[in-house]
Order: sequence, then C-alpha cells, then structure tokens
Amino acid sequence: MRDNDFPNSDKDNGKEGMDYLLENSVRLIKAGVPEFVSTDAGTIDPDVLKDFGPDGGPGGLGGHASLIGEAEFIDMQAMQQRGMTPMMILQAATRNIAAAYHKLDAFGTLEAGKFADLIVVDADPLADIQNLRKQSTVVKEGRTIDVNSLPRNPILTSEEAKHPGAVRMK
Repeated sequence: MRDNDFPNSDKDNGKEGMDYLLENSVRLIKAGVPEFVSTDAGTIDPDVLKDFGPDGGPGGLGGHASLIGEAEFIDMQAMQQRGMTPMMILQAATRNIAAAYHKLDAFGTLEAGKFADLIVVDADPLADIQNLRKQSTVVKEGRTIDVNSLPRNPILTSEEAKHPGAVRMK
C-alpha cells in the first residue's frame, strides 16, 4: 500500500517541466502497446479556424491537431519522433484501428475478400513516413479517384460550418 506522503508539486519531486504525455507515449511504444493514427480533437472548418489564434479555440479545437487533411500527417510525424518505425505507423493507420474495432476480418490489411480503400504513393513510406503525402492514386470503395481533382485546401461550405454558434469566438 502506498503512503500518503506525496510531494506538493513536480518542483518538489525534481520533475518540474516533465512532459508526462510525451514520456508515457514513449513508454507505451516501447512496451509494444498498439497505437492508432487518430485524433480526439475534432475537426473545424478552415474558414472558422481563421477566427482563432494558432492554438485554436476552446479546448484546443481548431489547433494544428484538427486541421482537416493535415492532422493525420502531423500525428504520424509525432509518432516517428517518439520512436515508432514507419511500418509501425502504417499499421497504426490501418491494421491496429481495424483490430480495435474487431473488424480485422473485413478490413485493415490488403487481403483477398477484404474491403480496401487505399492510396498508391510515388515514394517509399518505409524510407520516410512523409512520403505518404506523395499520392499518385486513390481507390475509394472500389473506384479510382482522380487525385488532381481533389481539393488541395479543404473547404467546408455549409452554413453550420461557417457559423457554429456558441463555439465561435469572434
């Protein structure tokens, strides 16, 4: 049983400035705990994002971790900086998520009989995970998508996205 003699602060225990989130992330990776490319930050319309500063709105909403189309790349870069290999990151974006949802029999890996949305890239993501940005082909629900027709800057145009009500700060 632990005693109740806890220090009053991190300064008292010599751990002032400790980034516990980073430390725990590294420990989980080293222990082999499955990681996921995902965010719980939500996403925000880029037009609304302009109203917030660089750190986003309340609770971080709209910060770099919620940029539509960019957040996952930022997440993968952070995973690599914390010690994950590119293969581990690819699995975190595919297989691990399917396994967490108990859907590995249907998707998450490229195998005959499974559903697969996929991208083809022009450079090896195992050499540099940022090569996932070099997409040459996108297959969604069995159809090849013209990557040149995809928006380069995400745009949301609904009135709800433009005017989210109480969340809007300006």
